[in-house]
Amino acid sequence: MGMARKLNGMTQVVLYRNNGESTWMDFADAKRVAATVPSEWKKEPFGGQTYGTPVDPWTSQSKLQNAATIAVDPSTLW
Repeated sequence: MGMARKLNGMTQVVLYRNNGESTWMDFADAKRVAATVPSEWKKEPFGGQTYGTPVDPWTSQSKLQNAATIAVDPSTLW
């Protein structure tokens, strides 16, 4: 299963895109996107793709607010 964390009180998971991208996304949004467009986004990597480090849109904001990232067991989600 993918990665999960808590940041600024919100649970986020990594979603994988069919073009090799991966990104951190709010859990509720990730669940909706994966259900709505399963051919483009998945909670597991697409076969044959090489994924780098997930893009983190929260990086600059969390550094400004000194927010702590807390690991979350992804098996407790979905």
